[in-house]
Amino acid sequence: MVELFSRSLLALDIGSSSIKLMELAGGHQKKVRAMAYIPLPAGIVANGVIKDPAAAQEQLKDFFKANRIFPFGRRVCVTLSGNAVIIKRVALAPDKDKDLAEQAYYAAEQHFQHSMNDLEFDFYNTGSLNERGETNVVLVGAKREAIDGLMEIVHGNRMKIGVVETDVFALANMFEHNYGTSETIMALINVGASCTQVTLVWRGEYLYTREVAIGGNEYTRRLAEAMSVDAAAAEGTKIAVSNFTQDATEVVARQLSETNDQLVSEIQTTVAYYLQGADNAVPGIPFTNAFLAGGACRTLGFEAALAAALQVPVAILNPFQNVQVNHRKFPPEELSLDAQKYGVAVGLGLRSVGDKS
Repeated sequence: MVELFSRSLLALDIGSSSIKLMELAGGHQKKVRAMAYIPLPAGIVANGVIKDPAAAQEQLKDFFKANRIFPFGRRVCVTLSGNAVIIKRVALAPDKDKDLAEQAYYAAEQHFQHSMNDLEFDFYNTGSLNERGETNVVLVGAKREAIDGLMEIVHGNRMKIGVVETDVFALANMFEHNYGTSETIMALINVGASCTQVTLVWRGEYLYTREVAIGGNEYTRRLAEAMSVDAAAAEGTKIAVSNFTQDATEVVARQLSETNDQLVSEIQTTVAYYLQGADNAVPGIPFTNAFLAGGACRTLGFEAALAAALQVPVAILNPFQNVQVNHRKFPPEELSLDAQKYGVAVGLGLRSVGDKS
């Protein structure tokens, strides 16, 4: 069985539009040894499943060759996201006839609505109890076809799978390393190319996740239609106006604002659903902050629109806040614009062998 929580020396965050590579060194005080952003052609990854592993493998191989990196025998930590992974927090009552692993597996059968034969399964005990004395446990199921695609990419480059992780836990791990834990509920919002993940955490514990099918690509698609240009030109415009190197025309501003409103509404609904719903594992605990990550989180107007809707402070995460970076190798003026892209990759690089939370 593939271990879902552990550590590898080389982290690969393979998303729908790019591969983020990260290698961290050091003990408690981590430092960046290697970092890279490798674009992927559209269609290679969709809904968390690698549709064309051979193409992704070649992109990675070309990068290694161009940068004189020798991957042979390297242990790799890769990540799952989207429909490829199922996560559910449950509370398990003490059972003298079953150990916790048996109970967790049975709970997964009830909650996942997938055949367990099609999944790799793992769980972790959060170490906390609810008000009824039940053990809080997080169940994780990963689709085998998604893991197979990752393995093909890694093995094709003569490396070894060390760990299969999930975007949700990698981002939470990065957040805790850089910002610590909180007595209030925090939202970690990862705005990627094809979707946005909304994850709620408390005291370093995972509470809830929902994925919204709106990401950076939707902004680009709407801009391309409104401006009658191709996707590359629309993407360039989106990035330029968001980085304030180009003024937004009325058409561009309107399209970005309308897409912001739609995504913000989905995020607001997600947070309210959890806080007001029966699944709320920590009723009465206030929701106080939201943090943004992902390549599209800097889209013009998004941060301000989200803060206005949620009525809490919203900030863009810095995954290197407590990680040393050689600024001669990675100029700070460039990293200040791109740091949010590496949230998951840094989280992968922080894992330790046998980590379960």
